[in-house]
Amino acid sequence: MRRKGTKQPAAAVAAKVPTPTRASSRQPAATGLGWLQGGAVRAPWIAGFVLVAATLLVYAPGLRNGFAYDDYWLVETNPALRAPGSMAHYLGTALFAGTREAADGVWAGGSVDYWRPFIKLALLLQFRAFGANASGYHAVSLIVHVATVLLAFVWLRRRVMALWPAALGAALFALHPARVESVSWVSGSTDLWMAFWVVLGLVVWERGTRAAAIATSIAFGIAVLAKETALVVPVCLAVDAWASGATPRRAVRAVLGPALALGFFVVLWIALLHPAGGRAFGRAPRILASVGSYVAQTFFPLHPSSQVGLVSADGHFEFGIGLLALGAVTLLGGAFVAVAAARKPVLRPWFADAAWFAVPLAPVSNVVAIGYTTLIAERFLTLPLLGGAALVARALRTMFVAVPRLRVVVGAGACVVCGGLALVSASYVPQWRGNDTLWRYEARLHPDSPNLQLYLARAEMMAGRTEAAMRAAGAAYARARTPDMRAWAAVAWAASWLRTLPDAEQERLTALRSFYDDLSERGTATLDANGTAWPIAPTSVIRGQVRNAVANARAMTHARTGSLATAEALFADIARHDSNPANVANWARVVALQGRCDEALAALAPVRRANPSDAELAALDTAIRRAQVWANEGETKEPRAVAARAVAARARLWLDVGSLPLALRTLETLDAAAAQAPEVTAVRALTRAADGRPDEARTLLVAARTQDPSHAALYDRALAELEGAAPVAPKAANVRGNVDALFH
Repeated sequence: MRRKGTKQPAAAVAAKVPTPTRASSRQPAATGLGWLQGGAVRAPWIAGFVLVAATLLVYAPGLRNGFAYDDYWLVETNPALRAPGSMAHYLGTALFAGTREAADGVWAGGSVDYWRPFIKLALLLQFRAFGANASGYHAVSLIVHVATVLLAFVWLRRRVMALWPAALGAALFALHPARVESVSWVSGSTDLWMAFWVVLGLVVWERGTRAAAIATSIAFGIAVLAKETALVVPVCLAVDAWASGATPRRAVRAVLGPALALGFFVVLWIALLHPAGGRAFGRAPRILASVGSYVAQTFFPLHPSSQVGLVSADGHFEFGIGLLALGAVTLLGGAFVAVAAARKPVLRPWFADAAWFAVPLAPVSNVVAIGYTTLIAERFLTLPLLGGAALVARALRTMFVAVPRLRVVVGAGACVVCGGLALVSASYVPQWRGNDTLWRYEARLHPDSPNLQLYLARAEMMAGRTEAAMRAAGAAYARARTPDMRAWAAVAWAASWLRTLPDAEQERLTALRSFYDDLSERGTATLDANGTAWPIAPTSVIRGQVRNAVANARAMTHARTGSLATAEALFADIARHDSNPANVANWARVVALQGRCDEALAALAPVRRANPSDAELAALDTAIRRAQVWANEGETKEPRAVAARAVAARARLWLDVGSLPLALRTLETLDAAAAQAPEVTAVRALTRAADGRPDEARTLLVAARTQDPSHAALYDRALAELEGAAPVAPKAANVRGNVDALFH
């Protein structure tokens, strides 16, 4: 059924070939183009099988990849996935809602306005199925990509009315290195789902019925709920309709239904999130450089990267003359093709294909600020590559028809190009294995970027390679030219140093505490890094991006140097702004260390219910309960005995959270009389065992039991722990262990 007001398909106009009908498709040889249409019944199935096999061959190794980059907030530590609450609230809030305070600005500034309820629902269902197993998420992404490739093949075949050119165009869409970021990165699945629903809608749209129009509107609506870029699709459809012969007015009317449906979602987005909107740059160089970068990454994807067009060391974008020229030529060429297509109908199908490349780039070409520290992102090429695939398929079909003798040569050349793209993509997939592999790769591509050195420092720290992290942070500081970036680098170095300092190094910990105090209270400080002074000028970033990182580290240094009341206040403030369970756990630790175990357990209870499989929370809960028992062990209420039991309980808790030096330091605060309390003696024995002297610990407990049989039960329990007869809870992570949160 042909849509009212349209003429024959664009491909037929271009090639002067009548639109195939059911009757003509049975006799492909009559037109001489049967081989293009896939005369053999099995040819489309063979082409589809090859597409699926090639796609799996390239991307299947990514199933071994872990989480990387924004996955930390969106999946790994996202409280909303663990306790979503009501579905209306969960789906009605922004994508990153609840994962991190907006002022931290760790991801793109505009992302706080991202309303992508379909992605939130998809992640929630995947979390229920796979938990923190990244392979499950990657498997879903690969399945979605394969399905989209097959749908794109169907769409391209109908668009150019040729089997093998359509298959080669779909192969380009499937295997292009710009697709790796979306397929191999969990947070990049937004583009995958958006493309799937758009292409599904396009395939349905081709049927031309009223029911198909309704189904298409629904599919496009879901695509918008996955990513906002899908809003441009009605424009591309209108160009398609015009290229097929409709008048401009009829072309607009043909897509009015989908356009109104997508407009409804825009209104809903504004009503729910009240987005602040972007800021027009008003600068042609940035727009031209963005367009030039997209074209370069499309046609010369030899070095794919997630950080295309990084800001320079001085915090500004640098535009090379080559990118500016390429962007200008592209825009002028597009304008020329538009004018030519308006005059010559034969060029309109080409213009329609080009529109599928150009129109989706308009929202992300920095006409309006996107707030990234990179000029563009390769994942934004998802829909444009669909247009590129259409152009390639149409060009191949034209060459096959125009120069029949070169069919094999042209086809082989196209296969070689697709094979080259597959090789580049296959080499890029493993780079998304995790944060460390990703940022090492990016740092090799851009060795002078302080941003990437800083990302690398965090990744190395998360992998436990503190020396490598400190080297990278030092390199970031040396390359930085702005106060904000120097502050970032110094804080990253200090946090790495904090992880390496043992609790016995109280003098250095106190110096580090002073650094954080100065930075937090005055906005300026000097870090003594290996004998080299790193001054940090007053900078607004301490009140924004680094604020939580500085507050965490500051609180930890206070806790580890015995300033528990200050640490408690700092951790409480952090927990109010960031609902990460680690922050509540840190607050509960310092509260329990001050003897308020009941209060600490009450605060931990709801967090434990929301995270029942969190081993660290379970271990901390057990440690606090055991410290509570030690504090209440004795019967006498004599003040000296009560004080001794409280100190013993605090030392025992330090021991359970992994800090022998602080446990010993706590016991040293007792006077001679209190040091003889049975609870203190028992804890002192356990500290000797933790120090690798179990025989001394056993001798001490046996002697104490003999001399003081009235406390035999206490000594027997301690002996049972030494012998392994009593159940021992797994060690709760050291209070400094949660410095990990600083590196995201």
